[in-house]
Amino acid sequence: MNLVKRNCSVCNADDFTEAFYQEYKSVAAFGGDSYFQTVVVCNNCGFAYSNPTPCNEELSKYYRNFSNYENPQRDGKESEQMLAKWRRTYALVEKHFPENYHGSVLEIGCATAAGLSIFKSNGWDVMGIEPSEKAVNFAHDLYEIEVINGIFDCKLFVDKDPFDIIILSHVMEHLLSPNLILNDIRSLLGDGGLVYIEVPNLLRPFVPMGYFTIEHLNYFSPTTLSSLMKINGFSVEIELFDNSADIEPFYPVIAAVGKKSYKLGSISNDYDAVYRAIQDYKQSSGIAVKNIQSKIDLIIKNVKRGKLGIWAAGLHTSQLLSMTTLSNEPIVCVFDNDPKKHGKRINGVEIIGYVDPESTAKLVDAIVISSKASENEIYNQIEHLQKYGISVYKLYDK
Repeated sequence: MNLVKRNCSVCNADDFTEAFYQEYKSVAAFGGDSYFQTVVVCNNCGFAYSNPTPCNEELSKYYRNFSNYENPQRDGKESEQMLAKWRRTYALVEKHFPENYHGSVLEIGCATAAGLSIFKSNGWDVMGIEPSEKAVNFAHDLYEIEVINGIFDCKLFVDKDPFDIIILSHVMEHLLSPNLILNDIRSLLGDGGLVYIEVPNLLRPFVPMGYFTIEHLNYFSPTTLSSLMKINGFSVEIELFDNSADIEPFYPVIAAVGKKSYKLGSISNDYDAVYRAIQDYKQSSGIAVKNIQSKIDLIIKNVKRGKLGIWAAGLHTSQLLSMTTLSNEPIVCVFDNDPKKHGKRINGVEIIGYVDPESTAKLVDAIVISSKASENEIYNQIEHLQKYGISVYKLYDK
């Protein structure tokens, strides 16, 4: 795997403190290679980021082939909880425009364009760009929305009229150079135009295995996100949401509305709060992993050796294999709903699709669900297997 080192995206300093380290064992998206992630905190401004990171080529390949934002289990349709999030987003930005104003919106990394569909239904002209071809097809089939299949490049939009709103919802944490994209976005906005950015809140990280991840290269606090936007020519309004079971994502987020400005702001140093939050996360995560290990010990004790399967072939499974003794067990197979992953391997174990209860019962006596965010959804999908003598285990909810 090709890795690149980088400077701080907020202040461009190359002076940092290593704050977090973890291994991902046998990542299917990287051909089964393991990945060692180091998260550092900039000593100059407090911005936290992975360093080094996979290069742009590796990241582009990952999102093309292993993107997990297409909802194959729902034929591309978003959950009601995610639609609730998008209705909130619409309300946050729409209030900045005159009543009955219907302008233009561009969403970068729009997935299946469910969010854009909310704007479209309210009379706005919408456009998206998305690296996953399958997600682009869903956007067309479900919502009849024009989405460019590819990685954002400012040159793709130079012939377009200026946009009123540009959205990056849970995108900035994935970018190798978030500072550069903000500069490009500003050039595509008309006077008074807005950028809407939503990211996980580093000061309220969720545990145990999920906050620090291969996909996330940047970790924002409200202060560091605000600093990044201000130095790139935006006045900023920040709102914090804890979220709940009624709205996705199910963890605390920062929602920032930036208005195009002709005055550059200054940087505030948030090092102490950021470093402390990461250390608190490490402590909480360590306790949570011990609890998961206890559950795995009990599962292994109750399941015949060589008859255990895992459901979900994402990054959580790579982390699970790295942090627990599950990697020492002879796992039969890893099930996943996404056809793009079928035939790949994790820790030498083949990823397959679900077939039917009888065939599954011949393969395994038990299945461990390896997902925190989608655990209940997966359980509801496969709980019927228990009628065929297959035990289905959760690691989080009871």
